[in-house]
Amino acid sequence: MNQLTPDIVIALKSGSKQAYEHVFHTLYNPLLNLATGIVGDEGSAEEIVQELLIKLWEKKEQLADDTRLFPYMLTSVRNRCYNYLRDRKVEDKYKQYQLQQYREEIMDYDLSNEDEALITRLHEAINEMPEKCQEVFKLSRFEGLSHKEIADKLDISTKTIENHITRAMKMLKSKFLVILYFILNSLGDL
Repeated sequence: MNQLTPDIVIALKSGSKQAYEHVFHTLYNPLLNLATGIVGDEGSAEEIVQELLIKLWEKKEQLADDTRLFPYMLTSVRNRCYNYLRDRKVEDKYKQYQLQQYREEIMDYDLSNEDEALITRLHEAINEMPEKCQEVFKLSRFEGLSHKEIADKLDISTKTIENHITRAMKMLKSKFLVILYFILNSLGDL
């Protein structure tokens, strides 16, 4: 990156917002392309790149005067992406473990006719929810997706996800408080 001369580091260290903006606009797209290639998700890649560019500004005084910004930032982005993938892999393993635990608990649970009727009524109540509310609730409670994962999947905000889940829980509680209480105690926290 010929546009990033050694003088830009000195200007950046002195607090020049103009220098920072120049660095940001020069490096953003190449760093985003690298991050997207590594993590495979542009939204996560954008978060990683933006976070590192913000950290560059926050820790600008710690840069050596001879720092070559482009290789420095490429290495930072690469490392952060690998950490992100490692953390996501651990999180996915934990979710799979929890899901397996729930499945085993449900499969081992001896349902009597009475219990089956309660579960049927609960599913009917869920199916009576507005379509989007029902979809969000099922993705959250039955598929174990996080609010962010649901928001990404449905292309809506996490706040909207929270609102749908709150609405769904209120609907279930108002109609089937006893059923919900029984099932949660029997099967564990969905």
